Amino acid sequence: MVTRSSALLAATLIFTSICLGQTPADQQPPPAPGPNSTVLQTGTKLVVVDVVVQDSNGKPVHGLKASNFQLSENKNPQQISHFDEHTPPPLTARGPDLGKMPPGTFTNYTPVVPGSTLNVLLLDALNTPMLYQTWVRDQLKKYVKEAPPGQRIAIFGLTDHLILLQGFTSDPEVLKNIIEHKLPSKASPLLSDPVGTGSSMDMADDPNLAETPAAAAMAQFDAESKAVQTEIRIETTLDAFNALAHYLAGFPGRKNLLWFSGSFPGGVFANSSTPSLLGATSNTSEIKDTAATFAAAQVAIYPIDARGLMTNPAFNITNNSSSLTATNSRGVVQSIQSFSMSQADEHATMLVLAGETGGHAYIDTNGITQAVQDALQTGSNYYTLVYAPIDHNWNRAFRSIQVKLVDAPGDVKLSYRSGYFAVPPRQPREIDPAAASSGPESTAPATPSSHHSIIYDRLAMTRGAPMPEDIIFKVRILPISTELETKLAPDNTLDPDSPAKGPFHRYAVDYALQPSEITLIPESNGNHAGQVKFTVYVYDPNGKLLVAAHRGFNLSLKPELYEKFIKAVLQCHMEISVPDKTDAYLRIAVQDMPSDKFGVVELPAAAVSHLPPMHAAPSR
Repeated sequence: MVTRSSALLAATLIFTSICLGQTPADQQPPPAPGPNSTVLQTGTKLVVVDVVVQDSNGKPVHGLKASNFQLSENKNPQQISHFDEHTPPPLTARGPDLGKMPPGTFTNYTPVVPGSTLNVLLLDALNTPMLYQTWVRDQLKKYVKEAPPGQRIAIFGLTDHLILLQGFTSDPEVLKNIIEHKLPSKASPLLSDPVGTGSSMDMADDPNLAETPAAAAMAQFDAESKAVQTEIRIETTLDAFNALAHYLAGFPGRKNLLWFSGSFPGGVFANSSTPSLLGATSNTSEIKDTAATFAAAQVAIYPIDARGLMTNPAFNITNNSSSLTATNSRGVVQSIQSFSMSQADEHATMLVLAGETGGHAYIDTNGITQAVQDALQTGSNYYTLVYAPIDHNWNRAFRSIQVKLVDAPGDVKLSYRSGYFAVPPRQPREIDPAAASSGPESTAPATPSSHHSIIYDRLAMTRGAPMPEDIIFKVRILPISTELETKLAPDNTLDPDSPAKGPFHRYAVDYALQPSEITLIPESNGNHAGQVKFTVYVYDPNGKLLVAAHRGFNLSLKPELYEKFIKAVLQCHMEISVPDKTDAYLRIAVQDMPSDKFGVVELPAAAVSHLPPMHAAPSR
């Protein structure tokens, strides 16, 4: 894991009209890693394995040494090159102090305590009937009332896309406010029983249509409709996990993902030992890429069944559908069989998810509050093992991991991810001069190697989505004047199908970042090439894109200019027009094109609309 850079955050921003600025005199070097930070060398493919060790009572086992662990990959012994023990940091521990930034200045950097474990609550409305969404919310309210201080938790929602509801915080009052007032509660259009009453029925089970051609046709139509719905849910869930993995990869250490869902579609992750789950979706390449990103980000998944202890809907006295009446025993039998098979498949998926990532599945439990407490406690005490695989053939095949203890202190249980996909290290994209001036979404046909990147490009710019921290930067947004304008700022475009109406407020958007945040590729002539794009989107509260602006730079730096460039602060000035009388949101991004890395800041326009205006910087 690479130590997150915060040197930029200690610098005084100097906004000028040139792209290349001088390094401020008070520029500070990046802080040294914390005592529990894992710093991996670059240039070598390394595998990180977090191992939770518990005694027979489920309590964490501390004090083990690297010599107590034996690690194998595909049953071939591996040499442990780095070893750490992790325990929760003191409650008084604090992340880096960023100080107070000037009005209108924002950053996508999230300070976290070195060596701490981060926890994510994912509330899944896409795969969960509304009845159980309400129950989970009530359970989480009970949890935050008793939550111990110091646990760093972020909350995400999943509807038709991933939504960041609350960034990492250890303040129970903040969590309580989010859970009580801001959790999504939405009926999913992709569930056969979106409310959760158990009253859905197949048309083919109508006793008046039994054993007729019409019943057979209806059964086929129903099966095909459900298959399409399931495929869409899998794709949407995979997209969300893709965005979440990229976001979490920007933070050091282990992350515990508590996924509250009323349905766990097979195919989210799958290794070679689970062909039935893998066969549930055609997105094999995306599965492998997403799983690899989760592994690199050290994410352990704790699937929690939001339905609690389930009973067959056929025995629900509120279910009065004709297919479950005493006169239709065939419908009852089919309902029982369908329920049993569905439960078995989803429980298998939960166990696979937990096993492959080193988490734990909570099945048929009404104690969600206790499940959350257990997951957070378990996932905060672990050992990190790092090794360089002796097999250098990165053929995307699944490789199993085995960890054993030597001289174990009594009866212990180990939890760790079962393996990883040998996805080759991502190589920088070939620089396309035309791409820098276009939007972040690629117009090229999707290929197996580019599909993962295209999805991430789109998700990184979605309103309300997590704000990636692949690239750390600062941005200042200030009104240019108090006057309204009827024309758009230069390089701004409207949605051609439904253009936003003026008048507009114009804002100056000034970026600052370190050149080390972008990829500069050595060329045979001694130059260094790079490509960076700056983007500003204006959205309405419902996520409709109103205005867009892009500015790209193709870099080809001669050796003497390169030496100056890497010691400077990279800056860019843009202007954006925001429609008047609109509760608009600005999503501001930097994209390093060769590596497909993003840095994103999102804020409501109201956060800067009241600030004193500035004079427009000269256009470039």
